[in-house]
Amino acid sequence: MTAAIRKVVINLETRSDRRAEMTRQLTRIGWQADFFPAVRPSDAGGFESIGARGCFMSHLGILQQARDDGVSHLMIMEDDLNFSKHFRDLWEKAYEKLLEQDSWSIFYPAHTLELVGDGLTPIKPATPIRCTHFMLFNGAALGPICAELEGILGRPPGSPEGGPMHVDGAYSTIRAKYPELITFCHAPSLGFQRPSRTDIGNQRVFDKISILQPLVRFGRHAKARLSELKRS
Repeated sequence: MTAAIRKVVINLETRSDRRAEMTRQLTRIGWQADFFPAVRPSDAGGFESIGARGCFMSHLGILQQARDDGVSHLMIMEDDLNFSKHFRDLWEKAYEKLLEQDSWSIFYPAHTLELVGDGLTPIKPATPIRCTHFMLFNGAALGPICAELEGILGRPPGSPEGGPMHVDGAYSTIRAKYPELITFCHAPSLGFQRPSRTDIGNQRVFDKISILQPLVRFGRHAKARLSELKRS
């Protein structure tokens, strides 16, 4: 019997558009997940932006709660995740293969790496992985990961030990520091980021003009559909 996965989606309460689209994505593959109200700090606090700090704090909050609850497997999804067209055909096999490993700590079902092969692929500790829109953690790894993220949060910007940074960089920094945190990705990627107005970096001019929003949303939806077709 496989361990239950706690599935959590990070979502700003002001982004009902993303919540609705993420709900549609989950329904399409037959999943249910809890929505975590994303942190929105009042200032950047040494991070590149308020959004970058909020994303970091949101990941950390979910990880800490799962650690304290003794969760076996934790899945974190960001609300701009689209599952690949063939996700349902590939996920169960990928997850079964993951559980067959002698040891694993982190699994990236979706990523931006250009991997050669098919299925579960081990990733070297020094290989950075961009994006955190879809991640699975082994409960045994939650303690050390939380401790390292808390350390990063408590250091000043530019610290040689690693100060405030984007959360994807933080995970890569931790993996490089602790090679025993065995990491896998999947080829092909089982998901991708949906084109959407950012809450982390600087917004584009057309995102600030309310009258253009219906047209902008339509364009992004069309772009996402085109990306999905290219991946199929």
